Amino acid sequence: MMLTINTFTERTEFLEAFNNRLFSSGIFNLFGYSTGALYALLLDEIGADWRYNISWNTNLSAILKEAAGITELVPFNEINLERYGYTEIRNIEEAYASEIKRLKTLAVEAFSGPILFLPWGG
Repeated sequence: MMLTINTFTERTEFLEAFNNRLFSSGIFNLFGYSTGALYALLLDEIGADWRYNISWNTNLSAILKEAAGITELVPFNEINLERYGYTEIRNIEEAYASEIKRLKTLAVEAFSGPILFLPWGG
C-alpha cells in the first residue's frame, strides 16, 4: 500500500497531523526525535508491520523503503522539486526567516538601552 498524498493541501494536512502527534504529547521535544517519529507515522500510514524486533540499530528508513516498494533512489539533483511544492514552500520559509530576523532586530532595539523597573503595588 502506498501513500496517496498528491496535492500540496494533502501534504500540509499530513505534516500538520504529524506535528500534532509529535508535539501535543510532550514526549518528543527535540528535533532529533522527530525523524524516527515521522518514519513511524509513515510506516503506520502505509500499513507496514514494522513494530517487532526494533532495536537501537534498526534502520527505519530501510524498512520504509522496502514497505513502500522503493527499489532505487533518485539523485537529489534529478528530483522534480516542484512536484512537492518547492517554490511555494521556499517562499513561505523565506518569509518566515525574514520575519524572525525582523523580530530579532526589534528585540535587540527594545532591550539594548536602559530599562526602568517600576514597583508594582498590590
